[in-house]
Amino acid sequence: MAGILALDLGSQRTGWAVGAGFTPVKSGVWGLGGCPSAYWRLQDWLSSIYGKQWLFDVVSIEAPLRCRSYARSWDAVRAACGLAGVVEGWADQRNLVFVEIHPAEIKRRATGNPVAPKEDVLSSAVSDSGHSMASADEADAYWLWHVVNDKLRCNT
Repeated sequence: MAGILALDLGSQRTGWAVGAGFTPVKSGVWGLGGCPSAYWRLQDWLSSIYGKQWLFDVVSIEAPLRCRSYARSWDAVRAACGLAGVVEGWADQRNLVFVEIHPAEIKRRATGNPVAPKEDVLSSAVSDSGHSMASADEADAYWLWHVVNDKLRCNT
């Protein structure tokens, strides 16, 4: 089964989850410190964990242009698209599979409701994982990992 790295990208902090097959997911939040240095810090962080801390064949993100919350700020849209481009380019250089998942699909997997509030997604992640989570960013990455893992299992 493929190893998966799931990222909920943000210019201040990024939620992440990693694991393979039925291996328990490890998750957390990593601070990026804001733009423009967030782009380079993200690339450096990805390079520092790949093959050293974790192995993965698939890198997935929550699709940035489909998030309603970004519509309130063009700076947030620009940052999210820039971060997505960094991840996609980084994955491509290493011949890794890159997958974008619509936010509604993540919320549906977490709660059954495609427009669930972040608090519900966080609560369901804590309940499912059995451990506390630092933020809704970590919970989004946790459920993103599960969505991608479900899709990979269905295609094998």
